[in-house]
Amino acid sequence: ADQVVEVISSNVLHELFILIAMLLAPSFVNNLNVGPDASRPTICGGVRSKVALDHDRFSSFGLPARETLVATAIATAALTAQRRLRGRPMAEHGRRSVQSCAGAKNGLSQAQWINGVGDIQNKYQAFLIDLWGVVHNGAKVFPWVLETLEELHNRGKPVIFLSNSSRRRETNIAALTKLGVGRHLYLDIITSGDETWQALAQQPTDDVSAVAASLPNEVLAAEKLLVFGNGADDAEYLAGLAPRRAASPDEAELILARGCSTLCTAEGDAKIATWLEMEEALATAARRKVPMLVANPDSVRPDGADSPMPGQLANRYLQLGGPEPCFVGKPHRAIFDAALTRLHA
Repeated sequence: ADQVVEVISSNVLHELFILIAMLLAPSFVNNLNVGPDASRPTICGGVRSKVALDHDRFSSFGLPARETLVATAIATAALTAQRRLRGRPMAEHGRRSVQSCAGAKNGLSQAQWINGVGDIQNKYQAFLIDLWGVVHNGAKVFPWVLETLEELHNRGKPVIFLSNSSRRRETNIAALTKLGVGRHLYLDIITSGDETWQALAQQPTDDVSAVAASLPNEVLAAEKLLVFGNGADDAEYLAGLAPRRAASPDEAELILARGCSTLCTAEGDAKIATWLEMEEALATAARRKVPMLVANPDSVRPDGADSPMPGQLANRYLQLGGPEPCFVGKPHRAIFDAALTRLHA
């Protein structure tokens, strides 16, 4: 391919710690509290939600029960290590982690520490960069970001921000501007929420987007939507999708999962909902085998807080007997195809 893209993800650190924790897994197995059916572990403390999610994630790989518990223990070690190291400079614990991996007998003996984007920028023509945990933490831009983006800009390296935000593109551009990230520093922002909106709003005469092409006709044709919202811009998001409208679980033709804060009523109002209320709505839809479209595949918040995200709704929907959800966003291919299309435009 004539276009090579570097993907920098906020999940890299977590996955790196999982790799390191593999060496420590046996000491963490005993920290798991296994129920009578030995099917799902629980653990005390703030990591309970993430541990349960990791357990479901490894179970989905088809691992036997014992191996699933060990894999979950590894992930627990990873999360615990990640949180304990939050107070240290990134370079310090990151370099030690890479050096530790390099010394392991697992084929990583050639691993090298990357001191900055300057070490790799000449290898790539463009960069796809995540937002949360890479560019900012939701409140402020990280100290190294502006200098890095300026360097890429000066070298003619286009940058596209690729985010699983359920909000529209313009909303994210405005947020970055408020944080001090100049519009000249990046080519575009592609969000899972905006790509979902564009796919649903697409007219028959429009060119078919990569995301729309990845979705089944029953999703694209649905007009009555059971909407799980983010509590921030639900009304505005739905307003542009007419003649589609919010609907009850009993009449919905499609579940649109873009948050875990609200349920949109048939009148179009976004009402704050509890997890129990959301689960009841899911159960009703699951009995009717309503298709689900997930506009943010994440299961946990990017800042590590133990709050539900749309990926959890998708997991629960499957457990309740619903059909396999459709996902828009990382790590699914269509959103990367959308980014490549934008780079070549």
